[in-house]
Amino acid sequence: MSLPPGALRFIDGALTVRLCTRSRGGVPLVTPLWFARDGDILYMGTNRGAFHARHIQGNPGVVLLFSDRHGRRTRRVLRVLGTAQVRERGRMTLGRQARMVRRYYLRPTAALHWLRNWRRISWMRRYHEERPDTAVIEIEPVSAEFLEQPLG
Repeated sequence: MSLPPGALRFIDGALTVRLCTRSRGGVPLVTPLWFARDGDILYMGTNRGAFHARHIQGNPGVVLLFSDRHGRRTRRVLRVLGTAQVRERGRMTLGRQARMVRRYYLRPTAALHWLRNWRRISWMRRYHEERPDTAVIEIEPVSAEFLEQPLG
């Protein structure tokens, strides 16, 4: 499905997505994740052993909730239903990685955060490089709709 332009703009303004999955037994799990968009497909990094990754392998139907603009809560929520697959980390191409870097490391507020925490960068890079179980969640949207957040 091709997402409508309004939904794509809303997604592009969000910093995180809440990934909602269900286990084979129907137990729900909501996980906030960083993401990259390439066309209509959404990509998220994870570990194969994470609960949400195991849920997707048993039940690929997911719900994505986008509810922020540049890190600030919005009145509307974009709910996207989709089909997810857990793929090898090679699916996160250099172009997709560059989108993630621009989104999460090169924004002015993000750059200030990383300047304050520069000592952690090499540790984080080593952590992610040494993890043999890293994977990518690839989600193809099926439908999208805007909802109003409840007050309070």
